[in-house]
Amino acid sequence: IILNCLRLSQKTSQPLNYFLILKSLFRGIAGGRFENLYKEVLPILPLLLESLNKLVNSTSDRQMQDLYVELCLTTPVRLSVLLPYLPFLMKPLVLSLISDTELVNQGLRTLELCVDNLTQDFLEPILAPVLPDLLNALWILLRKGSSNHPQSQFALRILGKFGGRGRRF
Repeated sequence: IILNCLRLSQKTSQPLNYFLILKSLFRGIAGGRFENLYKEVLPILPLLLESLNKLVNSTSDRQMQDLYVELCLTTPVRLSVLLPYLPFLMKPLVLSLISDTELVNQGLRTLELCVDNLTQDFLEPILAPVLPDLLNALWILLRKGSSNHPQSQFALRILGKFGGRGRRF
């Protein structure tokens, strides 16, 4: 289903429906009801993340970009499997944090998961290309404090977990 959706979405003028199918599929798999489907995603994970990243970078439509970012962040795999492909998530992660939608919460949860479970030595080189943009996005969330208090607290907690890494910025 995933490969057919990716392939067919390139052949149509309205690819939205194919990506909505993927969104529903990813949510269903991530819900934990289909444990065996996690294993089915593993062989196509590099192709999936590479394709979604190309789409994120190539689209100018904000709604479609948000959908691609959401698909990147909700790809139904465990963090341990995702480790070699983590650089594919960095730009979508930053885009989610500067979004005006519910993607901000998804991005904050994903970033906190990475910061909590990965060592600084492993995470630092992966974050390096996007670190200024990432810290800027977190700073913007902090400045919006009065309009969205929970997101500001979440951003502050993540900055605290970064330790002194963001101090220079």
